[in-house]
Amino acid sequence: MLLQRAKAHLKNYQFCALILLFMLAPMGAQAQLPPEVELDLAIRELETAIEKGDWQKAQKVLYGRLDNLGIELPPVMDFYKAKTWVEKSNGFPALLALESYFSKVDNSHAKYTAALDLYSTAKAFWLKTRAKFKKDANELKWKLQDVEGKLLREIELRQIYMNVNFPFNTIGGTTWEEMETGNLNRCIRIMNQRYHEANTKLEAKQYPKSEKKACKKGWYHSCSLLKQKEDAVYGYEACTGEFKTGLIDSNRKIKELRNKKAKLEGAMQQTVELLEGEYKEGRF
Repeated sequence: MLLQRAKAHLKNYQFCALILLFMLAPMGAQAQLPPEVELDLAIRELETAIEKGDWQKAQKVLYGRLDNLGIELPPVMDFYKAKTWVEKSNGFPALLALESYFSKVDNSHAKYTAALDLYSTAKAFWLKTRAKFKKDANELKWKLQDVEGKLLREIELRQIYMNVNFPFNTIGGTTWEEMETGNLNRCIRIMNQRYHEANTKLEAKQYPKSEKKACKKGWYHSCSLLKQKEDAVYGYEACTGEFKTGLIDSNRKIKELRNKKAKLEGAMQQTVELLEGEYKEGRF
C-alpha cells in the first residue's frame, strides 16, 4: 500500500514508546484500543483519504489523529502534510513541512523527486501570496493616507468652527477637551452671566454716562448694555443650538474617521508583520 513503508517504519522504532504511553494511560482509559491498533487505524484512514484524493481528510488525520499519538512520525508524513497544503494553494506551511522532510532524508528516499516538484509548486504559491500581501500593503498605505488627510481636515474645520465664530471668539475660544467631549457648558454659563449682568444694570438704570440717552431710548447699537444683553441671548442660543448640533455632527465624522484609521492601521500592521516574517524576501 501507499504508506506501508511508513507503517513498518513506525512499528520498528516507536512500538516501545506506544506501549509506554499505553501503560501510563489513566485507569479510566483502559477500555480504549491498544496504541498500535490506534496507529494502524490512523494510517489506514490516511491511506484511504490519499487514495480517494481527499486531502482535507488527510490533513485532519495527519495533524489530528497521528500527531495526537505523541510519537515521532517518519519523514514521509511531512511530505504528505506538504501535499495537503499545496492542494489548498497554501505555500507557507507546505514549504515548512518540506523543509522538515528534506532535513530527514537524502536523495535516495522514495518521495525525494516528488518532494522537489512539490517544493517548486509550493514556492510558486508562496510567491503569489507574497505578491498579494505587497499589493495589499501599498493599497492600505494609500487608504490610510487618505483617511488621515480627511481626519486632519475635519479636525481643522472643527477648530475654526468652534473658535473663530461668535460667541466663542469672545470667550477665549473652545478648548480641545470641550470640543472632544461636546461639552459647551462653559459657553452657556458665560452667556447667562453676561445676560444677567447687563439686565441687572438696565433694571437699576445704571447706564454708562455717555450712553444714558441711548439706553433709555432702547437704541441697541448705541447702548453697550442692551447690546451685551442681546448678544448673550444669541450666544446662548448658538451654544445650545446651531453650534452644539454642528459640534455633534463634526465629532461623529471624526469618530468614524478615527475608527476607520485604526482598522486600516491594524490591517497594515498585520500585513507588514507577514511580509517581515512568513513572507519575508528570501525566506525560501
